[in-house]
Amino acid sequence: MPVWPEACNSGRTPRHVTFALFALIVAIVNIFPQWTATMRTLQILSASLLLSTFAAAQCAFSSVSVSSYGQPCSVFTGNPTTIGALLDVTNCSLGIEVHAFPGCCNTYLVGRVLVLGLQPNTQPLPQFNCTLLTSPDVVLFQTTGSTFPLSMPNAPFPATTLFAQGAAIYFTTIGFSTDWAFSSGAQITLQ
Repeated sequence: MPVWPEACNSGRTPRHVTFALFALIVAIVNIFPQWTATMRTLQILSASLLLSTFAAAQCAFSSVSVSSYGQPCSVFTGNPTTIGALLDVTNCSLGIEVHAFPGCCNTYLVGRVLVLGLQPNTQPLPQFNCTLLTSPDVVLFQTTGSTFPLSMPNAPFPATTLFAQGAAIYFTTIGFSTDWAFSSGAQITLQ
């Protein structure tokens, strides 16, 4: 099995492979002129891939800041669910972490929810006795791990603000109830 250099494990196409694909497409166009239209499209696509490999090292954002708003609500006093964010500029990804009470005494943490929106919100959720603090533009769910990884664009992108709220879902074997614990809202600014 070939051993790839560390740079190749980044999920990006190595430059020498991109050059080789580009050269192959040019050669095919020259040998088979009847394929010119189709291959011309492939040439353009491979050229853009080639250019993107040079720009791939540049993440659109270099910093992240998080500020909280609103109040968390939880059935577990003293153990509020919290939310945080970490920007990895090397891999150009944003990790949004929903920290939650791990559970105890017949109460088990069974999942986490992350709500992302483009604006804050104050929608009462009477069934949970809480308030939804962000517009629910994207809702993500996972049963393991506390970090929700999000890929960021490599191209130049203007500063962006997202609003987020996390929730933890618990199952209690005494009474067989499902309970939710919501974090406060988080304004996440990427620059």
